[in-house]
Amino acid sequence: MFEPMALTVIIALVAAFVVSLTFVPAMIALVVTTPVNEQENAIIRTLKAGYAPLLTRVIASPLPAIGVASVFVHRGGFAVHQAGTGVYADAG
Repeated sequence: MFEPMALTVIIALVAAFVVSLTFVPAMIALVVTTPVNEQENAIIRTLKAGYAPLLTRVIASPLPAIGVASVFVHRGGFAVHQAGTGVYADAG
């Protein structure tokens, strides 16, 4: 009962992937005929202004960032471990 639905979803995902790599770029090339002028908006400029110094600091001293990342991974693993406990009452 589950297998036909799963197969349908997989076929749909593969078809969408193929269309996104072939048909969509071809149609954009045909439809967009004027030259495209790429500019950064204010949001991207603000995000880059905050991200560049942070990235420079992390590259210069990576240990604090590795420590923070390991804490997040540990806490995430703990949350996943605890997700199955206490959510449902015991059936037997």
